[in-house]
Amino acid sequence: MRFTRFGVVAACLIAFAPPTVAARLAIVIDDLGYNFDRGRRVVLMPAPVSLSILPFTPAATAIARLARQYDRDVLLHQPLESERGTWAEGLLTTAMTAQAIEVGLETALASVPFAIGINNHAGSRFTRDIRAMGALMRVIRETDRRLLFLDSRTTADTVAESAARDQKIPFVARDFFLDHVPTPEAMAEAFEAALRKAKTRGYAVAIAHPKPATLAFLEARLVDVQGVDIVPISKLLPPRDRVAPGRLQSRAFPRRAQNP
Repeated sequence: MRFTRFGVVAACLIAFAPPTVAARLAIVIDDLGYNFDRGRRVVLMPAPVSLSILPFTPAATAIARLARQYDRDVLLHQPLESERGTWAEGLLTTAMTAQAIEVGLETALASVPFAIGINNHAGSRFTRDIRAMGALMRVIRETDRRLLFLDSRTTADTVAESAARDQKIPFVARDFFLDHVPTPEAMAEAFEAALRKAKTRGYAVAIAHPKPATLAFLEARLVDVQGVDIVPISKLLPPRDRVAPGRLQSRAFPRRAQNP
């Protein structure tokens, strides 16, 4: 095969050009753990949707184990204090000491095996408190394996990103709630907005919930997505920050009392 000088240069440029990275959309289903069948539906979605599981819920361990079998990303859906003061099992509050936050988070992580990260359940008060978020991120940094933090962005005043950056925690933030209005029309509109964001910026993060209407919508819509790769949440991180599933090797902390 003969090459002109221009042809040789062009061939070299093609050979060494960086590979094109497709637009990526990560979808996370929150609030799992109460119903195993709904968790199984999420695991068996036609695309690799990530699962966020509430600690201490009846089906938390079983869903996490099934997700691991299918190579799905699992997150701990950690309850954090909200402005409304809503209580949840395992809740962390701004009034807690750093040690209490450590005990609470370690115990919650132990209840959701194979978690590769954490995202907040509620938390409109906690995630804007720099002291509390700093304590939380220090605990995440000091666990025996690398964990990411996904900010659900339940308040515009969140300081999660800066707190994560200070502790060198891999960080991702939500862009869309898919089922804030759980009608097929509204979910389709939110899904298309997420796809556009992914194509424009290169990636996007959408959160949804295990409502029957949401699961039915995703089961149908994820069969054929054009121009955007649906990826596990961990695949949005740069290679140096990638996290791998595994059981937390932590100290044996006692379970906290219900009232923080």
